[in-house]
Amino acid sequence: MDGDNLGTVTQTLTELGYVAVTMTLKSSLFFSPQRRVRVYIVAYLVPGGSLDVGDSIKNVPDLVKRFEFASEGLDGFILDDDHAYVKSDFDRRMHNRSADQAPGKALGGGASWKNKYTEILQSKGQAVSSCVVPKAARSSVWFNTLTPRCQMVLGHALNNNQSCFFVDCYQSLQREFVSSSKTECSTIVPGSVLWSTALARPLLGPELLKIQGLPDNVVERAISEKISDHSMIDLAGNSFTGFVFAAAAIAALVHAPAWAQSSSLLDSVASIFDL
Repeated sequence: MDGDNLGTVTQTLTELGYVAVTMTLKSSLFFSPQRRVRVYIVAYLVPGGSLDVGDSIKNVPDLVKRFEFASEGLDGFILDDDHAYVKSDFDRRMHNRSADQAPGKALGGGASWKNKYTEILQSKGQAVSSCVVPKAARSSVWFNTLTPRCQMVLGHALNNNQSCFFVDCYQSLQREFVSSSKTECSTIVPGSVLWSTALARPLLGPELLKIQGLPDNVVERAISEKISDHSMIDLAGNSFTGFVFAAAAIAALVHAPAWAQSSSLLDSVASIFDL
């Protein structure tokens, strides 16, 4: 969110009778191993329209920072290769790719994206060969689960970015999401096909949900109820990171002005910790 948009939001909140503080928070500073920067707004509706609420809420950002716990990587978020979900999702993706490649299958828009990508490369002074995927990635059994477009994006990112550890193959050549950090993947968005060079495969829906801070029991329930991997990825991409949201919510409750507090305040804080 740029400055003008944020200013419009905060001004509108003021006009509606709220007093607000804003914070720009990065998920990887709150245990989540991803480069996700989002603006969080804590706002209190002021009774009677008076904006004289004291200095308490000004301390919200400082308390949020005390919850910072930098991510140490993806350990604990990744499913083992022999996990039943990993095996079944690989089979599903391979089945879908075989169906896409079946004789007579209409590949809608196939020529259009190829022509567009060729034009983009020409504008950069690059040849199509700059998108050839390096052998290390091509040798992965998961490589063939990628569509030709995703393979092209992967190849371009790996060939044109030093120390590239994560690539969102779903993005385009004009909007590459890459990360050069071993401990911090690029931002999860709806539809992400987030390739990890260390794992030599894309991160799966349950893994992205865990990175976004959803509890293990919720993720396991999504698996047991056979929620599609695509739906889990979209849910992760549309979510706020739970670890960051919890820190902001607790700080907002702790520093709430006296008139904004209720007898259930401590219960609210405890509920957030339970999440």
